[in-house]
Amino acid sequence: MNIPKHWQYISFTEILDIIGGSQPAKEEFIANFQQGYIRLLQIRDFGDKPVPTFVKMTNKLRFCDKDDILIARYGASIGRILTGMSGAYNVAIVKVIIPQPLNKKFIYYFLKSNDFQQYITSNERAAINGFNKEDLNNFQIPVAPLKEQTEIVSILDEIFEKFETAKKQLAKIPRLLERYRQSVLERAVSGELTEDWREENNVEFFVKEDMLGTVIDSIDYGTSSALNTDKKGFPIIRIPNIGTFVINLQDLKYAELSENEYSKIKLELDDILVIRSNGSIKLLGKSAIVTEKEYDLGFAGYLLRLKPKKEVVIPKFLNLTINSNLIRNQIEQSERSVSGVNNINASEIKSLKINIFPLPEQTEIVNRVEKLLKKADEAEAKYKQAMKMIDKLQASVLAMAFRGELSEPQANDEPVSVLLEKIKIEKSRLEQERKALQKTQNQKKRTMGKIKKEKKSIVEVLKNSAAPELTVEECYRESGQTNPAAFFKDLRNNLASLEVLKTEIKPEGEVKIKLKTQ
Repeated sequence: MNIPKHWQYISFTEILDIIGGSQPAKEEFIANFQQGYIRLLQIRDFGDKPVPTFVKMTNKLRFCDKDDILIARYGASIGRILTGMSGAYNVAIVKVIIPQPLNKKFIYYFLKSNDFQQYITSNERAAINGFNKEDLNNFQIPVAPLKEQTEIVSILDEIFEKFETAKKQLAKIPRLLERYRQSVLERAVSGELTEDWREENNVEFFVKEDMLGTVIDSIDYGTSSALNTDKKGFPIIRIPNIGTFVINLQDLKYAELSENEYSKIKLELDDILVIRSNGSIKLLGKSAIVTEKEYDLGFAGYLLRLKPKKEVVIPKFLNLTINSNLIRNQIEQSERSVSGVNNINASEIKSLKINIFPLPEQTEIVNRVEKLLKKADEAEAKYKQAMKMIDKLQASVLAMAFRGELSEPQANDEPVSVLLEKIKIEKSRLEQERKALQKTQNQKKRTMGKIKKEKKSIVEVLKNSAAPELTVEECYRESGQTNPAAFFKDLRNNLASLEVLKTEIKPEGEVKIKLKTQ
């Protein structure tokens, strides 16, 4: 990437540093804040569905402030730039140490640029194991003079604010489309959608309310056999493959089954698969219909397979009915949670109430619903295209910014060479400060460990104490003993040498003791 002559490239690790997070044991996690605990930040907490987790405060944790810049270092989220939250961050995250006088927001925007993102994600070792400081040694950062950094940040802030406003407006579209789809289905299953069709064809309104079980020949559970990604055995449809009315074949898993077991779960044209068990009740009861593409595949145990009676109900009509709020409301209004997992079984599916129209009207309903939902699908495709366009524009603007195309040299701006020397001095000072703190903490750990190992008898504690008397709790703490049973055994064995001052019992119930020889 070409940069202005008055800028300078410099290695990431010459001016910046990263500090990895810590990983407390999961059994120490709690869901609600308590005194002495702190929020443990994980990558998911910076998204739309954070899961608050708190851990006990210790000097083993790594801490960050709201304005610190963090980077996701593992897996699918590698390279993601995180900021805006304070707490302790976990091992999947690193904190970027940015010395003054370098503009922190300038670095924030650069880390979001394709130049940095592509470097991290194209590093095969880093993508698998997570990147570290050594991976960044050869990565070059373009540095502008300080006043020009400030100017670039100001321009990017203004542009990206407009991008964010556009994204927020666009983000409303999926919810609007979902409401539109449900409105179409609600009108369909109530008969409102085909009201004009009945008038034009001189057909009387007739609908029969019945249980879903009356319109299916059978309902079956899927396989509970272990699934694999090695393509060994038969391909299996799972919950993630159940899309909106249809099945998607991405990320298929496989199961090694006997021919007999496979024959029981082999899918046929117009079968309907229903999600019967899931952590989210919103997915419970969602269904999709089997087409020629899924013919002969199997299905997993968290799904149910329905075989419609085609002489009574058109499979596509039954599928759209199951996905409508007519069914959705029946499922959500009932209590069906076992160990935090929402379930619906075959008997409950059969007992759901549905509206059954004459077959000609079912055909018309399906045709109209498909046309209306196609419009929704087209609108959704345009929404996704618009979001991608914004992402491309953002990347383009960042590339222009770090080629120096959005800014001009600022009057009286000190040369980059002078700025870099100041940054290196400050970076060195911060490193020494961290090493000194780490050394102090390590010494404290060793001292505490030594104290813990040196266990004293109760008589030794009292003899060495400057106070003439101690409480039982104080004796236990000073003894270095970690086993209460052993401490009280020592106390009983030395009662002849001790004097229990029963007359000085405090309101808290503490009893003071001293040596009789004192």
